[in-house]
Amino acid sequence: GRERAIERVYFREDARRAFPDEIGELRFPPRALEFYQAGLLATVDLDAIRDARIKAVVDCAFGATALVLPGILGRLGGDILTVNSYVDENRTTTSEDERRAKIDELATLVRASRAHAGAMFDPLGERLQLVLEGGVPVPTDRALLLLMDLVCERQGPGTVVLPISAPSIAEDIAARHRCKVL
Repeated sequence: GRERAIERVYFREDARRAFPDEIGELRFPPRALEFYQAGLLATVDLDAIRDARIKAVVDCAFGATALVLPGILGRLGGDILTVNSYVDENRTTTSEDERRAKIDELATLVRASRAHAGAMFDPLGERLQLVLEGGVPVPTDRALLLLMDLVCERQGPGTVVLPISAPSIAEDIAARHRCKVL
């Protein structure tokens, strides 16, 4: 009942507006970026990554990942070529055709640099497109299955949560590791 009352007020736009002196301020914690990077790096096996001597190409797509990723990649060692690694909201990839063209460019860079792999983030850093050695793009549904297989193998029996759009073969892969798909 309380939820409905709040929704009713919200959707009628009948709420009192705050006066300027009642509005708070945005505060950003000091060194938040460094804190985030350190927290992320604490969750991975840095020695194993450094020992692998990874050679990769990473496209930050002029988005938010350009603020965080270069600092993380620098601590991982290896030979990492970072492209489009500054924020420019006027140059973000928006259409599917632009995205495909960017993937083709990444594949060309992976081949030309003889990298082991390539990765392209979307401007918000929420999606990832992988490119294998030789410049072969990995379909996103295949990348999801590879990640799920790796997680199930490492974590052992349990439940893995996947989007409803995940391929049905995910259940077979999970069952091989005695995992259940939700």
